Amino acid sequence: MIVTGYLANALHVRIGRTIVAIFFGIGAALTLDEFALWLNLRDVYWAKQGRRSIDAILIAATLGGLVVLGLGFWRDVGRAIGRLF
Repeated sequence: MIVTGYLANALHVRIGRTIVAIFFGIGAALTLDEFALWLNLRDVYWAKQGRRSIDAILIAATLGGLVVLGLGFWRDVGRAIGRLF
């Protein structure tokens, strides 16, 4: 679901983009929130295994942030590091 939504935005689909984005965000949040339930197939939300849902959300947010920064940012970082050494 997340990859499909990203591709829809990357390919510049214009039809109902705002509405699709809203529902996609809601669906992605609900999906990532239930990640621990998928792995254990029982309600472990408040148990130690429930931490997996939080880890999944943090990983998705980090990857999303990296995508938002874009390739140009990472090229600039690489050039700056190259100048240091």
